[in-house]
Amino acid sequence: MLDKFSNMLDKIENMLDKFWFMLDKFRIMLNK
Repeated sequence: MLDKFSNMLDKIENMLDKFWFMLDKFRIMLNK
């Protein structure tokens, strides 16, 4: 049970990382 939960957290963290990365790129594009 705990294993599945930590696995899910990993996936969420991964998704957030990609999201922030894209957001950052978008912000940089807007600044130019």
